[in-house]
Amino acid sequence: MTSHLTYGQACRASQEASMAGARCDERLVIHHVTNGGCFDDFNKAMEECRGRYSPDTSQIDLIRGVAKRVVDVEACVKATAALRECFAGNPAVFKHQYLRRMDEGLDQDTNPSPDDILRDERAMFRWWTGMKRS
Repeated sequence: MTSHLTYGQACRASQEASMAGARCDERLVIHHVTNGGCFDDFNKAMEECRGRYSPDTSQIDLIRGVAKRVVDVEACVKATAALRECFAGNPAVFKHQYLRRMDEGLDQDTNPSPDDILRDERAMFRWWTGMKRS
């Protein structure tokens, strides 16, 4: 007997698999960054560069996905520079993968809009999104 998934079931299964992969990738990145001694700088850059919702953001805007984050660009640039410096300070761990991924990702991010990046199916793996070079 052959079992067929409906289109909706297949989409949900695909989305669940992607989210599981994202959680696994996120844990792996955090593990490497922590072992390399850069977790605090990484966390600060993620926090500063992702921004915060403005105080007047409503729950309805959050649920509908129309809430906008406010980013302090100067703080983001400083946090990104500090993270880069930490990565460079431990080349055995970060030179071949994380510095390269960060540089390539930031180069890609200079062309498309943030909305294009969020629509990218790999957006959940782009931990450097929003970071700024000095």
